[in-house]
Amino acid sequence: MYETFYPQEARRELPEDLRPARGILIGVLLGLAFWIASALVLVKFAYAGDGWDMADKSLGGAALASTLADWSQSRYIAKHPNEFSETNVILGKHPTVGMVDTYFAGSIALGYLITDWLSPGYRKAVLGGVTFVEIGYVDHNMSLGIGWGF
Repeated sequence: MYETFYPQEARRELPEDLRPARGILIGVLLGLAFWIASALVLVKFAYAGDGWDMADKSLGGAALASTLADWSQSRYIAKHPNEFSETNVILGKHPTVGMVDTYFAGSIALGYLITDWLSPGYRKAVLGGVTFVEIGYVDHNMSLGIGWGF
């Protein structure tokens, strides 16, 4: 039935060497769309330039440390594709080390810009949530035998 509207001959497959590039592009676009949507939703709570108190700095440090641990574990997964697979839907099951580095560097930078933009109350909630989620990922990876360290 659908062949009439979309015949098999009209479908084109990307060459093998371009498929990873398509995955990277889709991941970058999805990540960017997520952060833009988050920023638009949170715009009414924005207080750019508010200083970070000691609790904000502590939570930010915890979020950064747990994200760095997850980053190092994802690099390990990328270097050992026959043993492990990534569960991050943006990165895909078997990302390259370059894809992992780009993803985490971008998410850390965008995460800082967004949390800096939030009011102190929302900032604490977001940083605490990021830390909680990242610790869960790191703990899961450690249970699989994936250590940490660049």
